[in-house]
Amino acid sequence: MRKLLLIFLYCSFSIISFASEGENISGNNLINTYYSNAEFALKTNQKDCIYWANKAIAESLNQDNYSTLCKSYLIKGKANELLKRYNEAIGNYLQSKTVAHEKNFPELELAILKQIAQLYAHIGNYKSAVKYSELLRIRKDSSEVSQLKLLSKDLPGKVELDKKELKIKELRANKSQLDSHLRSNLQTIDNLGRLILFVVVGYSLIFISLFWINKQSKSIMEKNMLLTTQQNKLEIGNGALEHARFKAEESDRLKTAFLANISYETRTPLNSIMGFSELLRDKSFTPSERKKFIEIIHQHSDALLKFVVEIFDAARIESGEIIQDHEVIDLNEFLREIHTYYSLESDLACKKNIELVLFLQFGETHYKFKTIPDRLRK
Repeated sequence: MRKLLLIFLYCSFSIISFASEGENISGNNLINTYYSNAEFALKTNQKDCIYWANKAIAESLNQDNYSTLCKSYLIKGKANELLKRYNEAIGNYLQSKTVAHEKNFPELELAILKQIAQLYAHIGNYKSAVKYSELLRIRKDSSEVSQLKLLSKDLPGKVELDKKELKIKELRANKSQLDSHLRSNLQTIDNLGRLILFVVVGYSLIFISLFWINKQSKSIMEKNMLLTTQQNKLEIGNGALEHARFKAEESDRLKTAFLANISYETRTPLNSIMGFSELLRDKSFTPSERKKFIEIIHQHSDALLKFVVEIFDAARIESGEIIQDHEVIDLNEFLREIHTYYSLESDLACKKNIELVLFLQFGETHYKFKTIPDRLRK
């Protein structure tokens, strides 16, 4: 039982360590994805490259991945250089150089120094270009010297290392023989332990998988609900915008029609008023003719005043200041009233032998309808 308990604890710790390693791998994969996107966008869309480089920088700082951090600063500087943001590019290169120097990335540091020197030469700052070219030469010489020193240190111990490796091989051969004897003696117990371990690990993996699937399904459902809500809001907003656009277009159309109607309704009486006023200046007309001209001017002035009053009434009705009540009226009686009114008022029609005739199609049948009499008369 103790052995089984130890085996179960070992499996549990292995699963936990595997999960933690998976999180680290997932974080590194995310960093690599951000950096790959930045590399891909460098030649085509430098602004996207800067966006992905910033994401890679932030994630590298969280994961302490200084190699990718250094390269992300470098590629961000290249994007800014292509966009001709030279000051920002130099700042990014210097950040990358600082990380490479502090974290001991000599090859990256050499590449960054070369990039800085070339940029300074490109923008005409030859003093700084010479400075960083000299620093590049010093770093390159120092790197080569360090490699030679390491190589010279490793040579004396290589023979001793070969002897140790030979001895290790002999020990491994002896160990393999002992292991074969031990396996033959513990075969039955080992088979039983493996079976129990397989069952425990299987149930553990099933439980973890179900828990993870349940968590992911809840997250997906919440995101779907959020997307549905946002889509509904967007559709409502689009509907409101479409309604507002329709109202604006209708308002413009009505405004155009209204202005055209005003132009017609005001031009006729104004022309008459101006024309007969001009005739009044002519003293060759008799007093009776001048009196008739004055009456015509008065009539057209009254008509223009009525039209202006109608415009104000319409505006007040639209704003809700005037609420007119509908009335039930007899159609024949209403038509007779209109006929009588215009028969008495239309002197000009009488002079031109124009007769206003009322024809009642339905005879004396009383048809009633609901309307606003004053507005209908106008």
